[in-house]
Amino acid sequence: MDFSDGLGPALNARLQLCRPDEHFFWAASCDLFYYDFPGQDAFGKPLENPLAKGVRAVGRGVGNFLATGLEVVLLDGGSDESYQKKPPPPPDHLVFGSGLGCLAHQTVARIGLEPGQPDVVLWMLTSARLAMFRTRRAPEPEPDQKPENRSLLSKAIGFGKGVVDFGKEVVEVFADNREKYGGNVEGEPVRMTAYVPVHEFPREQIAAVGVISRQLENGDEFCLRVSLADGSGVDFRLFSNDPAVAARATELTNGM
Repeated sequence: MDFSDGLGPALNARLQLCRPDEHFFWAASCDLFYYDFPGQDAFGKPLENPLAKGVRAVGRGVGNFLATGLEVVLLDGGSDESYQKKPPPPPDHLVFGSGLGCLAHQTVARIGLEPGQPDVVLWMLTSARLAMFRTRRAPEPEPDQKPENRSLLSKAIGFGKGVVDFGKEVVEVFADNREKYGGNVEGEPVRMTAYVPVHEFPREQIAAVGVISRQLENGDEFCLRVSLADGSGVDFRLFSNDPAVAARATELTNGM
C-alpha cells in the first residue's frame, strides 16, 4: 500500500460530487479515448484504409468482427504504414455512435476533448445522471504589487521582517516531526482531489447501461456500455475477459 496516494475516483466522487438526492453507482478516471463511428477512423476522419473499406462494403467480418476505423487502429489492420510503424496508445474508453454530430460526439467536442490526446476526466454514474468532471487547477500566485522604489529604511524593515518570517518557518518545519507521505501527512485526513463539473447527461438522456463484449487489441474484452437516447454512447473498458468482472460491473449498475 502506498500511503502517498490520494483517494481513488470512487471515494472522491461519492464523498464530494454525489448529491444527497441521488444514488451513487460507480466512478472512473479516464484519460484517453477514440471514436468508433462507421466509415470513419478512430480520430473521426473519413476511413481511407482499403481493407476496412472493402470489408465494410461487402458486410463481412474479419474473424468474428467487422473492421471499422477503430479496429484498423487498435488491431493494426490494413496497409496504412503510419499505424504499423507507430501504433497509437490504447484507450481506456471509446465514444461510439452513428458519426460526427451524434450526442456523444457533440459533448466531448464541446468541452475540448480530442481522440488520442491524453486528458483526464472523472466520469460518475448515479441514479440521476452521467457526469463528467475535470481536476480543478491550482490558482496562479498573484503578482507582487509592492512598489519597486522604496527608501533605504523601508527596505531595511522589509529585509528584517523577511528574516523573522524565515526563522519562524524553519522552526515550524523542524518542530513538525510527523511522517510525510507525498501530499499526505500523518494524523490528517487523506487529501482529496478538487474537481470542477464540465458536463452531465441527465437520466432522461440515458437509454441503457450494461456490460458488452467487444474485440480490442488484446482479444475479446468486456466493456461497461452507457447508451444515450440517440444510440450513441461510451464504452468504458474493464480490461478483462473474466465473467466475474463482468458480473461485478453489472451488479454495480443494478437499478439504473
